[in-house]
Amino acid sequence: VPRCHCASISYGDTMEIRIVDYGVGIADVEKAMREIPTLSELMVRPEELDVRARGLKRRLARVLGSSCSISLAKDSSRTGGGAFPEYPLETTLVCLKPKDISPQELRSRLLADTPILIGRVENDAFCLDPRTLRDEDIPAAAKLLNNALKNH
Repeated sequence: VPRCHCASISYGDTMEIRIVDYGVGIADVEKAMREIPTLSELMVRPEELDVRARGLKRRLARVLGSSCSISLAKDSSRTGGGAFPEYPLETTLVCLKPKDISPQELRSRLLADTPILIGRVENDAFCLDPRTLRDEDIPAAAKLLNNALKNH
């Protein structure tokens, strides 16, 4: 029977993540944060996400021009199921309102492209969560958005 080691990571006053290591070498919190990308993204502070969202908005505005309006909105990231069913994590969404197509059509086009770009439709806008985009992903995301907005 392998030894079990546990480590905890706190997110504000409301959440604690326990990392359980059954002999595979991830009980060290810093190591887990480096080696498990999903874990490190779950733990990004809302203030950092706001900074990321502002940068993403500026970069997308340069590429997309007048093909859509872009705004920011406070919301929560959706973590999904498993051990974290729908636990809300504060974020700042980057919201795009296309001029010539609906946000739903933009979402459909992005899901049909390769690679796909995943976002959600909220309040009549296609929204990107900066928690799900790394800096190195932004040029490709901007290109996908630009192609989807022009492809009609």
